[in-house]
Amino acid sequence: MLNEMVDRVGGKAVALALAAGLAVILLGGGIAAGFALAKGMAAAPTPTPTASPPPPTSTPVPTPTPVIITREAIIRQVQQVSRLETTIYVVERVIEIKQSDAFWPDWLRGDRILLIAYGRVTAGVDLAKLQPQDVVVDNDKRMVTITLPAVEVLSYALDNSKTRVYDRQRGLLAPSNAQLESQARQMAEREILRAAYEDGILERADGDARRAVEDFLRLTGYQVTVRSSPLPAIPEDLRPAGK
Repeated sequence: MLNEMVDRVGGKAVALALAAGLAVILLGGGIAAGFALAKGMAAAPTPTPTASPPPPTSTPVPTPTPVIITREAIIRQVQQVSRLETTIYVVERVIEIKQSDAFWPDWLRGDRILLIAYGRVTAGVDLAKLQPQDVVVDNDKRMVTITLPAVEVLSYALDNSKTRVYDRQRGLLAPSNAQLESQARQMAEREILRAAYEDGILERADGDARRAVEDFLRLTGYQVTVRSSPLPAIPEDLRPAGK
């Protein structure tokens, strides 16, 4: 009976010991978990609050300074072009010139040249003749009005590389005349100039000059009006027949 009591007491003691050990284990685990959690919380970085970006600032747009055009500036720029060659005519003419004797037939005393002439006639405006009163500038309305000098024939000449004597016939007893070909060339120059006048070279040059100057002055950004001076009279000896 005594042994039975000891066994019971021993069994209770063992049970108590096991319960106490389990409690110690659970308590230790909880303490360890608590330390680990606390350590993790301590190791985690504290988020730093970020500042909001400043609102965008608008860049001020500079006000463009209006360009002021003066009459002197217009005259200076236009006169730099000097001679505005706007129209070139290339003309071909057949010229016949001869000398005869009043008493003898041409086959005996005559001299005749047939010349095929090529020439160039250039017309335009001499802008060096532009006067201050020919230019009006209105900066308030941004307008330029310019009156061009009268168009004119600026140059005319034979193309010697193409002009040639096509035929020359001299009588058996014709005197030598070294100037006959030179006279033929001078006549050819006049005939080429006459042909250009007849074809309206001045009228065409006038229109070409107005368009050229207008396109040039539009680069200023202004509204441009170009006017023409009256066309010059054609020399009487070069006027077409009936004019």
